[in-house]
Parts: sequence; structure tokens; C-alpha cells
Amino acid sequence: MPPLRTPLRSISGNRPKGSEISPYIRGQVIGEASEGTDPTSIAKDLKLTRSTVNYTL
Repeated sequence: MPPLRTPLRSISGNRPKGSEISPYIRGQVIGEASEGTDPTSIAKDLKLTRSTVNYTL
């Protein structure tokens, strides 16, 4: 079993870059969804994963 993280210790920097979408892209996702575009098409248009689009909505 892996060791537990020590309290108050710094968090690892192993998180991949670009793991969060910008507020601008988030707005584009919401805008396209409000126009009635389905999540799969939004994901293809914005080059995002479908799970990212679904989570944003």
C-alpha cells in the first residue's frame, strides 16, 4: 500500500500541464451548449475530451 501524504507537506508537482481549461474555453463550451449543440460536437469543435465537456456542463 502506498504511503499516505504527510499533513502540511507540499503537494507534488507531477500534475500534467493543461489539465484545466481556461475560463475562455469554458465560456465557449457553455455558449455552444446554450445554442443547442450536443456535447460530442462541442468536444470535436474545441478539441476537448467529451468527459471534459460533460463535466463543464
